[in-house]
Amino acid sequence: MTDTTRMTSKLPVKLESMEEAQRRWKDALTPLVDVEKVKAALLTDGLRTIYMPGEHRRHVFDLEDGLRVIVSRDSLNKEQYLHVSFSCSRGFVERNGGPLNAVFAAVGIVKKLGGADTDKAPDIELSSQGAYHLLWKF
Repeated sequence: MTDTTRMTSKLPVKLESMEEAQRRWKDALTPLVDVEKVKAALLTDGLRTIYMPGEHRRHVFDLEDGLRVIVSRDSLNKEQYLHVSFSCSRGFVERNGGPLNAVFAAVGIVKKLGGADTDKAPDIELSSQGAYHLLWKF
């Protein structure tokens, strides 16, 4: 993953196979992240006192194909969501035929990991840091 353009999370890259990631997947769904508390902490203390999934290895998956996925189960407006943020290497984007196709490839990989209802399309957002966020309602 040396051709990384922008990777989310402060953790160093630790490559793993799809099989290794699949074994760890369920651990990434705890604890439940309260999005309103995260927003409040961002305004008050810059997130120093709040649990941020991207800072914990249990939530961070560095796949061998150049995709970094951060997974959490989030609570927002009394509903729960599977929240997947991802960033990828330039090589991942090129191998998948451009940015839009890379998003579709990443969604497919998340589904293969076992984390999303394959019948539902996620809501997709792009952060100002260049990371994509996918949200599936539980």
